[in-house]
Amino acid sequence: MDLNKNKINNEPERLFKGYMIGHKVFNDIYSIVHSYTDSSPIEDLETKEELEQKRTKAEIIKLIPLFSVFDIQQIEKLDQKIKLKKFKNGKVLFKEGDRAEELYIIKSGKVILYKEIQRDKKEMIEIANLGKGDLFGETGIILETQRTLSAIVSSDSAELYMISKDNFLHMLQHHAELSFNLARIQTKRLLARGDILVDYICNYIEVK
Repeated sequence: MDLNKNKINNEPERLFKGYMIGHKVFNDIYSIVHSYTDSSPIEDLETKEELEQKRTKAEIIKLIPLFSVFDIQQIEKLDQKIKLKKFKNGKVLFKEGDRAEELYIIKSGKVILYKEIQRDKKEMIEIANLGKGDLFGETGIILETQRTLSAIVSSDSAELYMISKDNFLHMLQHHAELSFNLARIQTKRLLARGDILVDYICNYIEVK
């Protein structure tokens, strides 16, 4: 048997499988990957350890990458714009499709970001498990889009710092360094999102 000929004959079938990614499946994949831009989990272990030692609002927020351009004095001046609220286990903070009205910073507890995918039956896919110091919910404010994820408290309770849409936009307008830092973070997320999307599609083709 001519192995090269057999390989050539199989090539159209392999390519066909690639193009046969259904429109709905592709939308599901892209939607999940797009959701990765909706949170800012702190992955640096040293920063996480340092966060556990912090107690005040200014100390915690200073360690969050987005607000790292501010000094403690600047953050303290923004104190009135940052509210603290406590939520019980199972509290849904927002649902996919809601208007983005606040961004959140976790002071204590855990929050799960998830997406519901409608296939044969509704399926909940966990996107991120967030903890102390993690920030989420700012992308919808910046882009003025609906929530692409749902968020629920997964610990016994959670304390969250909340910044309203108006206050966050005011910060961006009056602090050029914050806007620049946000642009840098968003650019890194977009690059990572592209890599994740390619991996999802390639894995889907291999499975099929």
